[in-house]
Amino acid sequence: MQHILIVYGTTDGHTRKIAQVLAEDLRANLCSVDTLDAAGPLWHLSAEGYDSVIVAASVHIGDYQRAVARWVRAHAPMLNTMPTAFLSVCLAVVERRIESRQEILRIMKHFLARGGWQPTITKMVAGALPYTRYGWLKRQMMKRIVAKGGGDTDTTRDYEYTDWVDLRNFAQDFAALAAEHEDAALLATVAEGFRCEYYPLGPQRGAGHGGSVTQESAADHRQPENHPAQSEPNSARPSSHAEKPKTDPRQSEQDPREITPSPTSPLAA
Repeated sequence: MQHILIVYGTTDGHTRKIAQVLAEDLRANLCSVDTLDAAGPLWHLSAEGYDSVIVAASVHIGDYQRAVARWVRAHAPMLNTMPTAFLSVCLAVVERRIESRQEILRIMKHFLARGGWQPTITKMVAGALPYTRYGWLKRQMMKRIVAKGGGDTDTTRDYEYTDWVDLRNFAQDFAALAAEHEDAALLATVAEGFRCEYYPLGPQRGAGHGGSVTQESAADHRQPENHPAQSEPNSARPSSHAEKPKTDPRQSEQDPREITPSPTSPLAA
């Protein structure tokens, strides 16, 4: 099971809702998920112990929440070693002007460069216009900004532009990405363990078909040989004794196929 951390920053509460819905979608994909408010009491929580991280922040007055920027800077080295995603929550997604999207991309690149973080995925998510929750001044300011982009300007109601189906699809894709990363890490660990277990001293005698045999010295299987220097002279040998037939040296070597494997060898089982 994947252990995923979602860190978010919110100003009017909509990014918190996105983080909560995303967490439920990931849990539906058999992931274990924790959510963290970067400005909350547990802001110091580290990404250590998690398999992947998603960071969500909303754009306000040309930048993201300071608490999110602080958290990213503190944990960027660890974030760069795992699958991660950055969700930029903004209204530029629903605007018709291409200049608005380009401006959000510029803000996003500056934010990531400043934090030293290179997320695996970056994604724009449409936000909301909760006019009824704004103060009078902010309500008028947001109305003027949205009017320039051809958006909704009725301040007596709230507007929610987030595509929840698209967010659910993103959750499925990110869960699959995190699972692939975990499988690759597991295979690398198994492969490293295989090399350590089967090849600690290099190639070994008698190993084949993926097996392993305890390395033994060739002298353990070599039979004693009669050297002329150690034999008696022919003149001193009694003539009545028949000379023993010579043994083929090739037959003195024990057939390697008949080597009895070590009790600790996998072949002894």
